[in-house]
Amino acid sequence: MIQVEITLVRNSKAMGYKPFFAVVKPDGELEFLRAVIPKYGRSGAWIGGTFEVPDDSIVVYREDTSSHKHASCITYLARIKNGEIENIAWVEVEDRNHYFNPPELKEIYAEVRKKYQNNYIVNTLVEYAKKQGLLAVDMKKERARELKQLLEKAREIAKELELHNLEAVLADIISTINDH
Repeated sequence: MIQVEITLVRNSKAMGYKPFFAVVKPDGELEFLRAVIPKYGRSGAWIGGTFEVPDDSIVVYREDTSSHKHASCITYLARIKNGEIENIAWVEVEDRNHYFNPPELKEIYAEVRKKYQNNYIVNTLVEYAKKQGLLAVDMKKERARELKQLLEKAREIAKELELHNLEAVLADIISTINDH
């Protein structure tokens, strides 16, 4: 897991949209994350923080860029690469006007409005990720990563219970997974 720090709200006193940070799973489902180290503005509102995400994962996040005169937000589709956020696509909503980057998002948005009941912008970005093949993860690697996480938890428990033989066996299994 890699830690990524991000500010999701420009002006907490003029917040017009609810910010969020979510990992897109290979099946297109979203896993909304809480900041492990939250960051608060002067008004006491949550404005972002540090999130733990798997490296090379696809995320969707909303950044509120509202001011006192205009309500606006940008919803991004991004990849986390070596702890850095690389934005792939975005939809900006400024005073109810939508701006799309890249432009083909506009066509996907029109399809999504017919298909889904709500969350059009987020679903547009997820559909774009599917069409670009960004979510096509090798399922063996995904399963191996899940297995490795479970084994690391079991190893920690074995260490706490002072089961040294089991801890050594689990360490060997984890290193074998890392090698493949």
